[in-house]
Amino acid sequence: MQMLCCDIPCKTCKYKNRVANPRNIKGGIHSMSMSTKKLLSIVLCICMLVGLCQFNLAISAADTTPKSAVPTEYYVKFGGSGDGRSENAPAGSIPAVISAINTDGHTTGDLVTVYVIDSGEGSLKVINSNVLLGYDPQGLGSTPEHSATIKWTSYDPDTVTSIIGHTGYLSWNSYSTHLVVKGPSIFEDINIVDMRFANAGGTDIYLNHYPVEFRNVKFGDLDTSCNVFYPSSTHFAMGMIRGRTIVGRDQYVYLDNADVIGEYVNVMGYNDDITVQGTTGNVTLKIGSGTLKNLYITGSNAAATESVGKNLNIILGENVTVSKVGNASVPVVQGAIQIVQNYGATLPESAVIKGYTSTAKDKETPVYRVIASSADISLDITDTAGTFAADAGNAIAYAVSEDNTTIYYSVSGKLTVGKGEYTIYAAEDIEEAMASVTPPASDIYGNAFTKWID
Repeated sequence: MQMLCCDIPCKTCKYKNRVANPRNIKGGIHSMSMSTKKLLSIVLCICMLVGLCQFNLAISAADTTPKSAVPTEYYVKFGGSGDGRSENAPAGSIPAVISAINTDGHTTGDLVTVYVIDSGEGSLKVINSNVLLGYDPQGLGSTPEHSATIKWTSYDPDTVTSIIGHTGYLSWNSYSTHLVVKGPSIFEDINIVDMRFANAGGTDIYLNHYPVEFRNVKFGDLDTSCNVFYPSSTHFAMGMIRGRTIVGRDQYVYLDNADVIGEYVNVMGYNDDITVQGTTGNVTLKIGSGTLKNLYITGSNAAATESVGKNLNIILGENVTVSKVGNASVPVVQGAIQIVQNYGATLPESAVIKGYTSTAKDKETPVYRVIASSADISLDITDTAGTFAADAGNAIAYAVSEDNTTIYYSVSGKLTVGKGEYTIYAAEDIEEAMASVTPPASDIYGNAFTKWID
């Protein structure tokens, strides 16, 4: 019988994507006389000379300070009094060094590094705000926003002791202060400490739908004697702190080790209102390793709406474990939900990750879930929903539909599948993939199976 054909690389037998050699098109360019060629050459030379003169004039009229003269490395240290532009003149606060970065004109697409110089706080067992840099020491408005990507890292990465505090030192019963990331950020080789007493509960880190990466970061808490201990009971909210607005950007959050998170990651943030908040772009959470206790897609009440304008992506590295998945409400995801599990990564069997395509909540968002069958296969998302980067080395990656009537196979490292859940396998070629699948003996009409077709 003939299996259902599709517009993506799949077998339902003949190879798809065999494109005939294009016709050798000749002609279409007419020859010209030598006199005409000489005339055009003279005109072209004159135009080039005029253009060069205009270009030189434009350069002399513009700011002659080259971008390379602007620093891309900055320094901050508790007790510093400099402008942050050299290690000998570190800024004394995080708001000050961000202000310097903004003043120097760094903007979207720029990457700058801020080295946090330890002034002794890393070796202390008991700390307070008098010996600690605070990211947001005086409330949500104290740290400037920035459009450049800032990498926060220890000045001496071989002895990672530098600390950034969530907040200023607060009494044990203060629940209201949070760390709110103010722009694209990378935290690497550094410790982040919640400056409240542990019995106040872990504070939230709101990423405000900015792209943020955490690499070799430890999150700490204080006990009632102000001793630092790790890991903390920190909560991550990738979205906003009751922002009640839609932002126009993609969000990508990378956490290299989920073990450093004490409690949970909340993908969309919190919204206690009946309004809609979220982003017009994609929202992507990628976890490289470790175990995450709790993954919440939303943390809002049932009346609120969290919205993703494009795709919601959850990507788990090899052997990542998510112990629990929950939702306080069902988000609006206008594109697709994509769940990628590399080899050994697990979600609880009871996990339900779903969304609606609009605020009418009358149509569910399509869900694609792909699971690598071996460590020889590496999976990731692409810009297209349902199409995944599938690296199987010199082999091809393939998946089989639940009813064994369709084989999806990779082309140039990309694998496109239909909606649903698929285990991804590797084969030397498509023939090996076809040989591994036993199709139904006949279709619903009683027609006998004869061969695979594209």
